[in-house]
Amino acid sequence: MRKLIALSLILAASLAAAAPQITQKQLNATLHYWQNVLELQDWRISVEFIPDAQMPKGSSGMSQSDSALKMAEIVVLRPEDYALRPELPSGKRAIERDIEDTVVHELLHLRLKDLAGADSEHLKAAEECAVVRITTALLKLHHLVR
Repeated sequence: MRKLIALSLILAASLAAAAPQITQKQLNATLHYWQNVLELQDWRISVEFIPDAQMPKGSSGMSQSDSALKMAEIVVLRPEDYALRPELPSGKRAIERDIEDTVVHELLHLRLKDLAGADSEHLKAAEECAVVRITTALLKLHHLVR
C-alpha cells in the first residue's frame, strides 16, 4: 500500500512538473490583450483556472455572460489537469497555446452574442457589427506581426 501511495505521489509530481506554470496574473494578461484586440473593452470580464472535476466533459473552457450588464466570467482548465485528458495537448508550449485559444474562443462567443439574440429585422445589422469588429481585430494583429 505504501508503494502504491508513493508511486501515486511521484506520478502526480511528474505530471505537475510537465505542466506550464501559468499564473493568474499571466492569465489575466492574456484576457486583457485579447479583450483589447477584439474590442471588448466595454465588457467587464474575469477569467480563472478551475480543476478538471469542475469542467464539463470534453471541454477545456467555458463562459457565462450577461449582455445587458456587459459582464462575463470565463473559466479554463488548470494547466496541471491537461495530463488527465489524453485528448488535450501535452507539453508546455502546446498547453499554453490551448489556454490562449480557449480564452480567445470564449471572447469570440461574446463578440458574436448579438447575432444569437437578434431577430430577423436586426440580424443583418448585428452580423455587420460583428464582421466589422472582427475585421478590425484581425487587421490590427496583421499589422502588428508585419
